[in-house]
Amino acid sequence: MEVLVYGAGALGSLVGGMLARAHDVTLVGRDAHMRRIREDGLRIDGEVNAHVRPRAVTDGARRSAELALVTTKTYDTDSAAADLATGEYDAVCSLQNGLTEERLVAAVDPPVLAGTASYGARFLEPGHVRCTGVGEVVVGTLAGGPSALASRIGRAFDAAGVDATTAEDMPRRRYEKLAVNAGINGPSALARVTNGEVRTGPAVDV
Repeated sequence: MEVLVYGAGALGSLVGGMLARAHDVTLVGRDAHMRRIREDGLRIDGEVNAHVRPRAVTDGARRSAELALVTTKTYDTDSAAADLATGEYDAVCSLQNGLTEERLVAAVDPPVLAGTASYGARFLEPGHVRCTGVGEVVVGTLAGGPSALASRIGRAFDAAGVDATTAEDMPRRRYEKLAVNAGINGPSALARVTNGEVRTGPAVDV
């Protein structure tokens, strides 16, 4: 499958790098990171180990692929959507935090799928990311129910060794993801600690 990953930071690079083990992948990210990947490939270590050579670009406009994965920060969603609207894709799928899919639907023509990713990822340096925890990728339709398109994408993840689930209950899963983010991200940012420290530190009872 041809896959474009728009927003190749920590998570986007990890997911895109794992997909590159079996698919034709293009990463869209920041210059220093993309330049190093073009020169030396993408190194992944930790819970997953790989050294792959996906295409790496800084301009996500006017491109094409069977699948566009959006992995930007939420505040970059509109910019990503504007670039994706200039390209040609069979499907667009968000693996972002937050309820961003409706903003993608408003901007692009292809079907937009909802997704979640519970893999842990850390950006170490340009060209190098670490998998800090193996999770799964879940994809499905915004309205819920069965989807041949979501099943096809799930099989593509599986073919690359990415644990994937095609879910018919994505409306519930989207709000579960939002609840987890609301409960963890705010307190960890305010306390300036990692997610894990929120669960094990002195504020755990609160």
